[in-house]
Amino acid sequence: MNYSRSISIGLTLVPLVAVIFTDGCSSDEPAVIIDDNPAPPTVTAPDDLSGIWEGTLARDASTYDVALVFQTPDGAAEGRVMGIAVHQVTEVPYILIDAGYQAVTNANLGYDYLVGQDGSQGTFMKFFEFDKNLVGAKRGSIKLDKSGNTLTGTMQLEDLGDFATSLDYSLQNARTTALADLIGSWSDASNGWDDTAIGTTLTVAANGTMTAQATGASTCAGTGPTTDVADYNIYLFGNPDQDNKTVITLTGCGTRVWPSGPSTVDAVYDGMATIVEDDNGTDILVLLMTETGTESVPALLPSMATYNEFIRN
Repeated sequence: MNYSRSISIGLTLVPLVAVIFTDGCSSDEPAVIIDDNPAPPTVTAPDDLSGIWEGTLARDASTYDVALVFQTPDGAAEGRVMGIAVHQVTEVPYILIDAGYQAVTNANLGYDYLVGQDGSQGTFMKFFEFDKNLVGAKRGSIKLDKSGNTLTGTMQLEDLGDFATSLDYSLQNARTTALADLIGSWSDASNGWDDTAIGTTLTVAANGTMTAQATGASTCAGTGPTTDVADYNIYLFGNPDQDNKTVITLTGCGTRVWPSGPSTVDAVYDGMATIVEDDNGTDILVLLMTETGTESVPALLPSMATYNEFIRN
């Protein structure tokens, strides 16, 4: 599998060009002044953290770029965060994260937000290592303090140790997106959903229904509902809300081989996506999904996850 650090991590919006019209211009003054160095767009991080956060994880002598997407449903006390970390030197994705999070300021725990499991607060956090083909789901947690548009704290990952964490609220949050921006056909030529797939194509219909098909020798296919999160550059693939749970179903898939042997990919998933812009102005749909369970079909162990960077066809 191939991955692109330049697309998924450290993304920035194309600078805006400000055009200023002047009144009462003389022959010595230009009618239009074009500011080639305008101030960048600004964003303000909400207290529920919803949106895209970008920064670093540091451990020992290594540093990883990380991008996390937080989303708390309206009226909920707890949200969901998903993300990916990439090694700054090798540019290889390192881990995929999926967890619940909540504000714990009033719990007298010494920090502002908790991601994952820690005593009586928070919910289970699972992470997937890329060298195991996104098979696993180990435990972890993150403790964060918020100051304006910055989050700082510590990420603890089972078997991997502690990482100093620093995140800033991304300018990608300045984008205004809606379901209409997701509709259409997208392709990822580098990453499929099982070991025989070369890539994945994905289509979203006008009603939000997603269909997907692996490319290469794989027959892996996916289908399920998508929705946009109002006021944020975030899309839900399936819905983890137990009162209104929906899923993305993968069928006809092969396996992922990892150190303990082959693991089946056929299962139900849900996740989040965002549309970001790379340095060339190309829209990239970044999609993260993890295996989930339903009331009638519990999630399998070890669990599976998928990661894609789609370009619009």
